[in-house]
Amino acid sequence: MYDKSVQMISIVGLGIIVIFGAPLAQARVRQLDPSAFRELPADVVAELQRRNCKIPQFDKHMRSNVVQGRFFDSERTDWAVLCLLKKRTSLLVFLGGQGENIAEIDTRPNNFSTWSIRPINPQALMSLGWNGSKPALLEHQGIMSGVEYGEPTPGHIYDYSAEEKVFYYYRGKWLEAGTTIVN
Repeated sequence: MYDKSVQMISIVGLGIIVIFGAPLAQARVRQLDPSAFRELPADVVAELQRRNCKIPQFDKHMRSNVVQGRFFDSERTDWAVLCLLKKRTSLLVFLGGQGENIAEIDTRPNNFSTWSIRPINPQALMSLGWNGSKPALLEHQGIMSGVEYGEPTPGHIYDYSAEEKVFYYYRGKWLEAGTTIVN
């Protein structure tokens, strides 16, 4: 009888880890409604809310993961936003700040510890290694995307990894440049 109860507790304990492990990692991430970003155009806010997006915040002292830049061309201002849903997060780019012209350029399951985005200027793009051929002319901004998995722990090699990608829109499609992976 004693052995069976010990086994039962172990099985129940394992079930809790398997079932609740991933959501617990995301529980420490603040999730803001798109309306909290007053700088976002109304069309973008409406579309993000229609999709039930929350915007993940990994630093409690500053807001992040909503960036403005010239991502499609050098003529208009676009917006890039991380859209956190229950099981996945996507990097969305809104052409000209409009709700109907949206590119989903990266999507990941919610198993990361942080994800941040920021604009990168054409001069910095020139020095990157490109996956494929480098565009002949770099005349607008790209988007730097950095994802971390786990937490760095001194003395433990495999507890942490990070990936950094740069996305650049060229001739109707998003190119990927400068992928860096750290384990």
